[in-house]
Amino acid sequence: MKDLLVEIGVEELPARFVDPALEAFCHDLEQRLQEARLAYGSVHGYATPRRLAAWIEAVAEEQPKTVTEKRGPSRAVGLGTNGDFSEAAKGFARSQGIDVRDLVLRATPQGEYFFAIREQPGRPAVELLPDLVEQAIRSLSFPKSMRWGTGEVRFARPVRWLVVLFGTEVLPVRFGAVVAGRETYGHRQLGPGPWPLEKPSDYATVLANAGVLADRQLRRERLIQEVVRAAQAAGGKPDLDPELVDEVTNLVEYPTAFVGRFDRSYLKLPEPVIITPMRHHQRYFPVRGADGRLLPAFVGVRNGGERNLAAIAAGNERVLRARLDDARFYFEEDQRAPLAAYVDKLSGIVFQERLGTLAAKRERLMALVPELAENLAAAGTKLDEVTVAVATRAADLAKADLATRMVSEFPELQGVIGEEYARRSGEPEGVARAIGEQYRPRGATDELPATPAGAVLSLADRVDTLAGYFAIGLVPSGSQDPYALRRQTLGLLRILLDAEWHLDLVAAFRRALSHYPESVTGPRGAAGATAVPVEMLLWDFVAERLRGLLTGRGLRYDLVEAAIEAGKFDPAGIAARAEALQAVAGEEAGTGLEDLATAYGRVYRILEQAAGTGWEPGPVEPGLFVEPAEKALWEALEEAGSELEREVNAGNWRRAIERLAGLRTPVDRFFDQVLVMAQDPKVRINRLNLLARFREKVRKVAALERVVTNRSGSS
Repeated sequence: MKDLLVEIGVEELPARFVDPALEAFCHDLEQRLQEARLAYGSVHGYATPRRLAAWIEAVAEEQPKTVTEKRGPSRAVGLGTNGDFSEAAKGFARSQGIDVRDLVLRATPQGEYFFAIREQPGRPAVELLPDLVEQAIRSLSFPKSMRWGTGEVRFARPVRWLVVLFGTEVLPVRFGAVVAGRETYGHRQLGPGPWPLEKPSDYATVLANAGVLADRQLRRERLIQEVVRAAQAAGGKPDLDPELVDEVTNLVEYPTAFVGRFDRSYLKLPEPVIITPMRHHQRYFPVRGADGRLLPAFVGVRNGGERNLAAIAAGNERVLRARLDDARFYFEEDQRAPLAAYVDKLSGIVFQERLGTLAAKRERLMALVPELAENLAAAGTKLDEVTVAVATRAADLAKADLATRMVSEFPELQGVIGEEYARRSGEPEGVARAIGEQYRPRGATDELPATPAGAVLSLADRVDTLAGYFAIGLVPSGSQDPYALRRQTLGLLRILLDAEWHLDLVAAFRRALSHYPESVTGPRGAAGATAVPVEMLLWDFVAERLRGLLTGRGLRYDLVEAAIEAGKFDPAGIAARAEALQAVAGEEAGTGLEDLATAYGRVYRILEQAAGTGWEPGPVEPGLFVEPAEKALWEALEEAGSELEREVNAGNWRRAIERLAGLRTPVDRFFDQVLVMAQDPKVRINRLNLLARFREKVRKVAALERVVTNRSGSS
């Protein structure tokens, strides 16, 4: 066995490309090795702005041999009366490429048959790996790719070198005009190289000597240590925002921190106004004192060593000073008018070319907020009048800060500066907070709105945006999501699940669409020429995100599917159903879900087959019952009906499941004693209708046909 090293050397990659690309590259190499039937050991990924690399230990030097067996004619057909091979046996041997005398006679349950057994040696890894590696490189995809020079290959940035080593041997791999070798390149200033590599295991050590920490985790740990050390030297502690730490880790190959300072007068500005230029524009880490307040200092990170660090710090101080001067000017200019004065300017700002201006969006939000409150109340979550009034007023002012100079210069402050301006304009505290919370959560780990008014406003904003973009056909496809609609959807779901707010999202989307003009929604609210209503397209999109969210929390995929199909477009209700199903399924045998799902699966298949012959559910007529088991099942269904309805309406899904499990015995007895497909058509239809009543009861809780059982594989 030999180690394999693949390094792609590039011009500086955008930081956000690095981690996904490395994960995809390592995964793809593993998958291709498995498909090639080449065994391998541990996989180590390395990534910096200038390289993506994988070191794979103990790759097999050749494929294992394969043995194939093909059954041919029986003994009676393959041998003639004189014991010689028949023409059938000879023809079979020729078709398999072997001599007829090499056929093997074996006993089978059907009798004795001739078999052709062929052994095929495995191919050497050195023959398989060049194409395998080249295809893995070509398969890498990025949010944006480019071509360079006269070549046709595409990559995130121009590829400048390749290293492909199998043991000590260089494999013949080419990507565009770049041919693989054994030379890597170090840090541009600390050790540019080239640096020859004798074997794959030397990779990290050689690069470390060349000023590159290729191991991302080690580089991240050094970065944190450096930033903490520098902040302590400034008399405080750094704000170690995880996203900023990850970004800066992927911007440098060898991190060294330095301290910069700014005039204390800037601290009179609101904190977000100071932090935003630092974090989002310059990738600095703010520094706080023991009391938690900002100090007039920051920590920057350079890509390199300590040489000329003082001059670098001074240069960064000049850059930040200019940024803070701008921020102070815009802040003071914006304060000349209250936040409400900027509302009139929204008519001149386009939200989306086909969806109109921000003024139109403001009007839609003001209408949608109280409507969503009504929908929530109808599902059992009643918001008080004050909360609705606060959320509606916040909707009135929510987008006003987009017309300010501050947000024009620092877009990251939208919502944040709106909250600050609302407070300074004398708006109620609840209104200010809701304005600040309208964009939460901004990402998968971001905080959720802390107030009900902020949560309703955030929901309304997302529902309106999703409805509008889907109505004009701007639907995410594949990896393309230029308007971040998947992120908007995940935020919507996180709010509903965290608050346990029950909301019919199809109804909510329908409401949102009603506020758009017909030029957007079409005469029937359908996107383009499709016959599927926009709100249903949206639900399918939301349900896909909901599946990922719930399975990511450890819920079984089949139980999630069962809950989604019965959940009436209510994400929080679906989550509660799935959790109850999993809790019952995880208990010891005898709790009934397995048995119930098996019995229901039998009913479901019978009714599906009957529907294929034209049968449709109708009323049950007890006068047509023939067998005692029919009557017993009917009485059990009637007895369970009101109690089940009560548990369903109260959202007591576990109790509802347990109540349904009690129907298993009469259902089993029904199948033991009753022939469903009776000759008398009236009796047959009535029995089908009885089973349909059972299906109806079960579907109020979950679509159990989706549940995978140990007995039947799938119910």
